Amino acid sequence: MIERVPDWPERLAEYLDRRQRMAFAWGTHDCCRFACLGLVAQGCPDPMPVSARRYRSEDGAARAIARLGGTLDEAATRLSHAVGLRAVPVLMAGRGCPVLADMVLPDGSYAPALGLVGMDSRFAMFVHPTDGLLRSPATACRRAWSFD
Repeated sequence: MIERVPDWPERLAEYLDRRQRMAFAWGTHDCCRFACLGLVAQGCPDPMPVSARRYRSEDGAARAIARLGGTLDEAATRLSHAVGLRAVPVLMAGRGCPVLADMVLPDGSYAPALGLVGMDSRFAMFVHPTDGLLRSPATACRRAWSFD
């Protein structure tokens, strides 16, 4: 089990606030990097191997996900376990925990996306390609991992 730093709530709030103003960018501010760097903000090591962080396009992200497990769900499970997080029922995920949900894309289709449970524990935060950082009810997530 991984321990968060004592001031993790303040660090998480600052991280979410800073990311709120960022534009979507593959490899730096997409769903995978958002969730991984959110864990780093709380004092965890970055679960994404350095070799998988080098993508700068949708195709590059797909190749990184393929190397990490094949699907985003499998990659998220592998990355979460790499830093000592465990899968939990969605309703047990608290502030700062990574989650997986299906996000509506600009063309109306759905795609899996990683996010973090927000500061009030009722909403999860996700990076959207055109709409910035979005809030979604945490109960709409289909997977979650926890520090406890």
